[in-house]
Amino acid sequence: MHATSTHTPKQQQIDAATGLSERYKLLTAATLCQLRSDLFSDALSAESVLKQLSRDGILRESSLYRNHSCFHAVSSNPEQDDLSETAKIRSYAMLAVCASQTASRTKLTQKEFRQYFSDVYRSGLALNYYIDFAPSDPVLGFLRVDTGGAARWDRIVAKAQSDVRKHRLDPSFERFLKRRAFEVRIVTALPQKADRVRRALIDKPSPGGVPIHVSIVPELLNLIAPLPS
Repeated sequence: MHATSTHTPKQQQIDAATGLSERYKLLTAATLCQLRSDLFSDALSAESVLKQLSRDGILRESSLYRNHSCFHAVSSNPEQDDLSETAKIRSYAMLAVCASQTASRTKLTQKEFRQYFSDVYRSGLALNYYIDFAPSDPVLGFLRVDTGGAARWDRIVAKAQSDVRKHRLDPSFERFLKRRAFEVRIVTALPQKADRVRRALIDKPSPGGVPIHVSIVPELLNLIAPLPS
């Protein structure tokens, strides 16, 4: 659900684009259209607004991968204006998982995490968290991004299971674990790797039965192992 606004449709589009760029760190025309299909009829209309914000100096357009652009907020520090390649990979993975047409997920911002999970928040905490609103009792999720391409599948499984153990040892997350309202989600680019990871998780379930899900984002391969120009 999105709040009703008295702003003009154009201003609503601008507000949505700037707000989502702050939440997800970067946007593409396609994902903006998916996230706010109520405001954008197609990717072309979304791209028009993003390019306008870029011309106005509010967002910056940069290369995501070959022939594909992304847009992100302009930093107050010019030396930090560009996203690192690692930051692009992790931000795009979260964006894609939340923008999926079958998803009801929203990334938590640092401000939201501190406000709603003050007992969990601490300085320096990696905020790879989202809320999944699909269940009747919303679920807090932690995103584990596979940046290894076609490398060994067992490493990403081990990392995800380590994520589960760390959260189970942290008393701050006990209330979510007791309600079975916590999950870890692996994002990988390769369907074959995702299948192998799923089989491994069946053979060796996660500690405490905490769900570990797997999502496939094929476009990530273009960021992890881009084709030569």
